[in-house]
Amino acid sequence: MRILAVNAMLLAVGLLALELVFGSWIRDNRIQQLNLITDRFYLHDVSSLYDNGGRPVEYRRDRYGLRGAYEDPASIDVLTVGGSTTDQKYVGEGETWQDVLRDRFARDGRMVSVVNAGVDGHSTIGHLRSFDWWFPSIPGLAPHYVLFYVGINDVHVESQREYDRLAQPDTRTALDWIRERSGLYYMYRTLRGIWLAEQKQVGHRRVDFGTVTWVDAPLRRGHALRSADRRRAYANRLKRLARLTRELGAEPVFVTQTLMSSREVDGRLVGVEGVGSNGLDANIILGLFNATTLQVCREVRAICVDLARELRPEFDDADFYDFSHTTPRGAAKIGAYLYRSLRDELEF
Repeated sequence: MRILAVNAMLLAVGLLALELVFGSWIRDNRIQQLNLITDRFYLHDVSSLYDNGGRPVEYRRDRYGLRGAYEDPASIDVLTVGGSTTDQKYVGEGETWQDVLRDRFARDGRMVSVVNAGVDGHSTIGHLRSFDWWFPSIPGLAPHYVLFYVGINDVHVESQREYDRLAQPDTRTALDWIRERSGLYYMYRTLRGIWLAEQKQVGHRRVDFGTVTWVDAPLRRGHALRSADRRRAYANRLKRLARLTRELGAEPVFVTQTLMSSREVDGRLVGVEGVGSNGLDANIILGLFNATTLQVCREVRAICVDLARELRPEFDDADFYDFSHTTPRGAAKIGAYLYRSLRDELEF
């Protein structure tokens, strides 16, 4: 019993030390809970994801956690917010769709700074936390527009009650307050997120589209009913993001997202083979979330861009290295499309 008591005490002391180091109890450092990378430069070997001649790609986040070229935060015109498809961790500097969008404006004689605030893994819950914890810490941040490239990650958001409490400060409980500051809970949540990403096949990996087995029928039924609660919660988060954007002095832009897990073959819509659900199921659900995005966008009178419907026919296998993440070629198509869609909408 004495040995057990000593070990328990040592374990408790160790856990307390971890909480003090990684938690937000002594100082308000909750930005680290956002999985935000600051003041870092990486060279990524992308040869396992797509072919680029073996050249490592540059990935840089500045001291504020942002990607892209700008003079100072007050000079940012368009702030782009989203998950990994916005962050584009494995697309190098100068090749992201934000870079392409900026360059297209420059060709037109309009100097527009388009800055990347995407964070790998974030859903709209993480975006709300960014408005609470991250963006207020960036001095002088006052973009004209905040562009939300969202939907895919929210499809997989579960435990809506827990997450929606975190998204609404006035409904948080004492347990939510502890979760926001706990370093151990942050580690658990990060590891669980990695596991879920692998289970849902939304992590970064190379897909050989030529060897994929395609099926012509979804495995599930009642997609609208199954996802109704999640879409209602998603809509509420989108409305709050629009409100927070306008409180920042900016106008919101909402862009729908697409997947490569289904396609039309010989006039038939087919999807990637799966267990429990397949590519057709995934695209049906994302289509419902995209419809919610556009519905909310119209309700709040934001700028709406239906990329999923309008650009999807232009994509081919070389534009993606998996079912959701683009290669530089795919990013170039997105940037060019957004320019065509927004050049007459954005005013500076």
